Amino acid sequence: MAETSQPRAFGEYVVDRELGRGGMGVVYAATHEALGKRVAIKVLLGEVSRDVELIERFKNEARAASAIEHPSIVEIHTVGQVDGAVYIVMELLQGESLATRLKAKGAILVADAIGLARQCANALDAAHRVGIVHRDLKPDNVFLVPDIEVAGGDRVKLLDFGIAKLVGDGLTASAARTVTGAILGTPHYMSPEQCEGAREVDARSDLYSLGCMLFQMVTGRLPFQSAGIGGLIGMHLHVAPPTLRSVRPDAPEELEELVSKLLAKPREERIQTAAEVAASLAAMSPTASLSRMVVRPQQLGIVDADTPTVTADSRLVVPPKRRVPWLVIGAGTAVAVVAFVILNRESDPPRLTETRQTVPDPEPRPIPTPTPPREPPTIEVTPELAVGQRLFAEGDLLGAHKLVRYVLDHDPKDARALALEVAVTTALAKQTNGQMRVAAARKKFDELAAHHRTVPTLTQDPALRSEADAIWRRARPEAEKANTDRARATLDAKRVAGTLYRIETGVTPLLVARACSELISQDPTKVPWKACILAACRNDPRIAYVMINRAPAAERLQLMNICPEPRK
Repeated sequence: MAETSQPRAFGEYVVDRELGRGGMGVVYAATHEALGKRVAIKVLLGEVSRDVELIERFKNEARAASAIEHPSIVEIHTVGQVDGAVYIVMELLQGESLATRLKAKGAILVADAIGLARQCANALDAAHRVGIVHRDLKPDNVFLVPDIEVAGGDRVKLLDFGIAKLVGDGLTASAARTVTGAILGTPHYMSPEQCEGAREVDARSDLYSLGCMLFQMVTGRLPFQSAGIGGLIGMHLHVAPPTLRSVRPDAPEELEELVSKLLAKPREERIQTAAEVAASLAAMSPTASLSRMVVRPQQLGIVDADTPTVTADSRLVVPPKRRVPWLVIGAGTAVAVVAFVILNRESDPPRLTETRQTVPDPEPRPIPTPTPPREPPTIEVTPELAVGQRLFAEGDLLGAHKLVRYVLDHDPKDARALALEVAVTTALAKQTNGQMRVAAARKKFDELAAHHRTVPTLTQDPALRSEADAIWRRARPEAEKANTDRARATLDAKRVAGTLYRIETGVTPLLVARACSELISQDPTKVPWKACILAACRNDPRIAYVMINRAPAAERLQLMNICPEPRK
């Protein structure tokens, strides 16, 4: 759609100017006439906007994406159609894309990469829970908005949810030709199943793309590099990616293991849910993230050029170690050598003159007293404690517990940390008791037993321990019965399997017929009726007719034809 000289209206929104243009559409900055609220409007263009089926599916996907309530997913206000153009109205963001930051900085701090990936994983989990798969996750679709309330100072916003799924679900021939470039233009992040052209692409494809992005954030390069699209697709399908630490040696081992699982070729071998990825990232040294944060100026690639620039947020700063320049070290060494020579010359005894004057012996120098060894400096843990208190207030009990344990490892007598530990473990124990009730209601007795063993390790509070014991005591008889039934079912399954094996390997009709009789009494649903009736016919037709009477009514007429001999 060409830019017009007059502002164009989309419902109650008046277009101010164009912000960007791509293969599928154009994005405008617009303002609500009545409220003055500024928004972004994305309009579909070309063959895509003329495909009736695609338009309806686009609207449905936009409605579904707008139902995802998560701070890391761009907010969609409305969907509409005017003059044949389909559009969506969304929040107007200020900041920069992850692609812009990576292009400017290359590799970023490991702690920042972990934080950004964790936000992406949480956003993907929220989308996957309502059945939406992104299918085009890449740094261009990850927007970073300055936010001092987020650790690291950047809040992630995922863009274009649902659109990539429509592109991958099969279009009309003309529409497919229009948008094929949008799909294959960035194959660096495509999962192997996408490279194969599989129609059944699920949430695990997004996790593979997240693994590619995480690898790029930490190392400054993509896991696969090739001059052509065909080479990239072949590498995604058949070539193992390099290990993370082979490119970035200071990366944590657990991060390398996580990236390896995300980039597994078979999707069954990957981590299966985005929630698991987020939990793994959350467990990776949150204190290391704090200790490595530095203040950097916000380089904002403003989406809306008229929006005021957001100032850099205040962050926890750990001053870097100063390195003494080699020139200063060399100059100091030279001065020390010159001073040593001069002192030695001044302290040399004077030469003997012709009168042979003697020089008196020098006075003995005092023996210096040894200085006591310095105690190691105390590690300042106040920032970690403050973050732990904030996580506790926000309900992140596991993160708060990890941080408070870090503080107590460095100062076991810190009164604030001890008080916070009691509060956190008590809250964890209460949470675990609630999980026990849910597990008991859902008949998940193994999970119930595991929670029951966890509560005593969390708290010494007799009331919470008694509450856990009471929940377990009420569910224990049913749990024991379930265990007994499960053991009996396992034993019966083994017996049935053994009997089936005897039927398959029986060397005489008599042995097969006897095994079939046993299997009929064990589990009639597992009986191979044709094989059993044929063996019985060859051994004793009378037994065969008894078996036929035990067979399902729908199969009896057909089984009667196996034994043509009349009943005796």
